[in-house]
Amino acid sequence: MKVLSGIFLVLFSVSLKAETLEKTYFIKGMHCSGCESGVRQSFIHLAGLKDQQIKRVDHSTPDAENQIGSAIVIWEKSEYKGKESDCKLAKAVKKNPGYLLFWDRENQNPCNL
Repeated sequence: MKVLSGIFLVLFSVSLKAETLEKTYFIKGMHCSGCESGVRQSFIHLAGLKDQQIKRVDHSTPDAENQIGSAIVIWEKSEYKGKESDCKLAKAVKKNPGYLLFWDRENQNPCNL
């Protein structure tokens, strides 16, 4: 009986991890790998993300010519609060390293920073 309950707990724990959301953000001003590091550190130290939540930060996509990079963040669905969470990241990146973060290419300043 004890073994079965232990197995159930492990299976239940794994199913909770599937409750995530991947969100792509665009970051204007990035042009090198140092910029990528600065954005990653901002996400962790200023916005409070865990390193494993940051799937990717890339200065070369989607538009290196115009210095627009991207980042993919993995949110727990229970922790993601929509625009509130998005703007928390935008404010952190604006503070340091000083870039503009947005998620809609038509509105490059959705948080009015």
